[in-house]
Amino acid sequence: MLFTIVVIVLSILLTRSITRPIAEVVKAAKEFTQGNTEVKVKITSSDEIDELGTAINEMIEKINHSNREREKQNWLKTGLTELNDRMRGELDHIQLAQRVINFLAEYLNAQIGAIYLHDQNNTFKLIGSYAFTQRKNLSNKYKLGEGIIGQAALEKKSILISNVPDDYIKIQSGLGEARPKNILAIPLLFEGNVKGVIELGSFYEFSETTLEFLERAMESIAISFNSAESRYRLQELME
Repeated sequence: MLFTIVVIVLSILLTRSITRPIAEVVKAAKEFTQGNTEVKVKITSSDEIDELGTAINEMIEKINHSNREREKQNWLKTGLTELNDRMRGELDHIQLAQRVINFLAEYLNAQIGAIYLHDQNNTFKLIGSYAFTQRKNLSNKYKLGEGIIGQAALEKKSILISNVPDDYIKIQSGLGEARPKNILAIPLLFEGNVKGVIELGSFYEFSETTLEFLERAMESIAISFNSAESRYRLQELME
């Protein structure tokens, strides 16, 4: 379909007066054949073929939208498949937490992350982390409703903070440290109960696609932690 559109565009350019040079259309066609599926041709037409030019521009925009949506769905499916692979096996809750937070941070380009699990004392305790350094003004345990971890657990919904305070957590590297621009806390819900909370920090805004991925992933993560907890309790009973 795209090849046909390019042929039509070139035919029009050869027979009508169009402001966009032929060289740009040829360049765009070559880029497409080399794997660049984002079509950048836009026809600027004369009055005689204005209607045709508009129709072709709309067709090109639909193709670009379709390509972007297909790439988004492929990215979501690939991430969910890889996440499930990471969680496969009879892992204890510590091993599972570390695998999950490592994958999420890497796949979502988050520079820092942590997982807090609900314990028998009705608190949420830090159990796994990615590039996390404990600070004096931060706790590794939160009660229900305490901090954004406890608040996300209390409300059973995600909390996104865009203006992170200067004295909050820092992202450290060998060259220095800087605070993240965005912090996201996501509760892990299993059958209406909060099993834990995942916290991610990034220098960049969390896109709608990233949030959609996390929304889809949280259920399978919560199920995995519930399974790990069940195995642990069974082992205690057997012992």
